[in-house]
Amino acid sequence: MHQLNNEVAHFKIPQWIDEGLADYFGSSKIEAGKLHPGQIAFDSYPLWWLPGLALTGNIGQDIKAGKIIPLTALISGSGGPDVNRHFNLYYMHWWSLTHFLFHYKDGVYSDGYRKLIEAGGTLEGFKTNIGPIDRIQDEWYEYLRQRIAEAVRMKKGE
Repeated sequence: MHQLNNEVAHFKIPQWIDEGLADYFGSSKIEAGKLHPGQIAFDSYPLWWLPGLALTGNIGQDIKAGKIIPLTALISGSGGPDVNRHFNLYYMHWWSLTHFLFHYKDGVYSDGYRKLIEAGGTLEGFKTNIGPIDRIQDEWYEYLRQRIAEAVRMKKGE
């Protein structure tokens, strides 16, 4: 999808949206030849890495430990760890943020996310269309922790 956007349609969207959307669709279940966007296929990349992301429940501690990329850095593309050395972490974050923005609390942010995409996906646009970074970061962190718990249960066959 993102190759089509870049090479054919020449859409210019930030990497966090581009890769997040690609991973969102790429990690959705396919049943009987039909794609089910948002229904999570935990055995797909990058989701197979989720069970290894052992978060503590303390976002500040996990940011300091390099387990969580701060939302500001993720959206701005600046101030986070080196993407070339931590690409799996980035891909998990891009996927989880996209899934969160579409599905958290029955899609409370989905309209704002669509507007944000249209507006170019900037940090200021995020604040305008989604909400305050600190609040959203905390909500997203808890949402990610829930997805990790699901992935662990799936891996154990529960």
